[in-house]
Amino acid sequence: FVAFFQCYPGSAEEAKSLNENELMEKMQQNKTVTYEQIQATLRTQSTATTQQYTQSDILLRIPLEAQITRSTALQILKPLLPKGNGILANGIHELDDGPLLALLLAHERALGSDSRFYPYIATLPLHPSCGWNPEWRQSVVDVVTAMAVEMGTDVQGWPAEIAKAADMAERISRALGRDYGSYLAVGKDGSGGDATESIRWSLCQVSSRAIAGRESYGSLRLVPILDMVNHDGEAGKFVELTGEERLEKGDFLDAEEDDAGAFVLRSRRHGRKKALRRGQELLANYNVPFYSPLDWFLNTGYIPPERAGIWTLIDAGLPRTQRGGLSRNNNAGLKAQTGAFGSGKPEIQVIQNRHSQAITHQSVGGECDRNQHGTCQR
Repeated sequence: FVAFFQCYPGSAEEAKSLNENELMEKMQQNKTVTYEQIQATLRTQSTATTQQYTQSDILLRIPLEAQITRSTALQILKPLLPKGNGILANGIHELDDGPLLALLLAHERALGSDSRFYPYIATLPLHPSCGWNPEWRQSVVDVVTAMAVEMGTDVQGWPAEIAKAADMAERISRALGRDYGSYLAVGKDGSGGDATESIRWSLCQVSSRAIAGRESYGSLRLVPILDMVNHDGEAGKFVELTGEERLEKGDFLDAEEDDAGAFVLRSRRHGRKKALRRGQELLANYNVPFYSPLDWFLNTGYIPPERAGIWTLIDAGLPRTQRGGLSRNNNAGLKAQTGAFGSGKPEIQVIQNRHSQAITHQSVGGECDRNQHGTCQR
């Protein structure tokens, strides 16, 4: 699992330049003559820890195989369901990416070290940070008041909205636990109680950490390593590769077909490359421009400094298309009810089908506190 990750360390200010004579000698010894062979030699030279290196423009590359996606969830969860129950088997396909990831995460968490995702699950916080987490209910009023006084955030009506979101999340967790809990590793005792609690925990993790991607590979995904990167509004964004990127077309790399679905992250600042010194943090812009401060707080449990003050959403001249519900096939008539509370906001979308309620959103995040530089720190 860990072998999938590709990290490119380096500090450009401190690294020595490559020894071109040694590099050319090595290429001649290996009879490197084609473009692909030269690129492979350069890639090996730049990433080998025993060699001097310069800082690559791409510092993180997480391939699709290392991500937890809708396809991954279906491959693991569907065989757990009874073969004679076509309603459940078909119903799980109707769930959107958010609840599917929550079910899978609850199941794999219960497997412990036997889970293929154990190295990733071990990095997740015991107390996830989504704003509707019932664990924070006692202190949420104090937090909201502090944001209004210290950050100037308009929090009118927030306590009621947060309570509604928490209530809806609880109903969703119970519905998923009732329908699928007994088939997960956490529900083998048949009670379903532990399953509901674990699903609630997993749903909050998905809310605060999942990353939006292209629907062809899963519109919502858990991306190890990448979801540990803290937010900075001036940093570079997560970029999902299509496999068709070419330098001659103005892209920043030459991608191959197998790279499709991979996420990469470069160290950028104000649109320019930012070389990191030793010990300096790699940051990313979570890139959810349509989120209001309440959306940020509900999903990630914090508000970026750039959104903390008075904030107004200006609609684009052309309509933004989006999938308006939980079901993947039944979107008709849901446009006016998009959002958890019929507000038209895309932060949490809910639908009731014949099997379960479920929840989805397009978010990126994690438990965060602002550091002395004003950036989000998970």
